[in-house]
Amino acid sequence: MNQTAVPIFKACELAGVSQTTMFEWIARGMVEFERSRGGSLLILVASLPTHTRRRSTHTKRGVRR
Repeated sequence: MNQTAVPIFKACELAGVSQTTMFEWIARGMVEFERSRGGSLLILVASLPTHTRRRSTHTKRGVRR
């Protein structure tokens, strides 16, 4: 079966998280990945969480929720 795999930056966009979070998910086994022939990590789209928490937006006056 051919599964769609995307680079880290694209997976982060799809999930709405930072690269740091994506690497944490990889380390915890929360997402599946494969390596390209060149050794880059490719995240399997089907393994991305279907819902993620949105990060709050920081403003000069504090945090806007």
